[in-house]
Amino acid sequence: MEIVELVSKILVGLITLFVIFKVIKSLRLVPNQYSFIVERLGNYHKTLGPGFHALVPFIDKVVYKQDLREETIEVEPQECFTKDNVKVEVDGVIYLSVTDPVNASYGVTNYR
Repeated sequence: MEIVELVSKILVGLITLFVIFKVIKSLRLVPNQYSFIVERLGNYHKTLGPGFHALVPFIDKVVYKQDLREETIEVEPQECFTKDNVKVEVDGVIYLSVTDPVNASYGVTNYR
């Protein structure tokens, strides 16, 4: 009888630790200039802005973390000809930022 009680206490302790771990893990801090996309049971639920948020354990899941800061992409120099057949070398810089995190997550495959 003592072994059964010991095993049941260990099992209850492990389950309690697991539940406490999941509850602590469900508390999220979203940094400034970021946005987290939350799915509930596999479907889009809401967008978390900067700040402290609590999710429902076992049901809610953060699936995307979008950086809302401005990004720069450098375009490699290319040689091209103008309308009057003059050869010029052109390069560029693209500035982009995410304004709609839901559309950046679900609407396009790769916005970069």
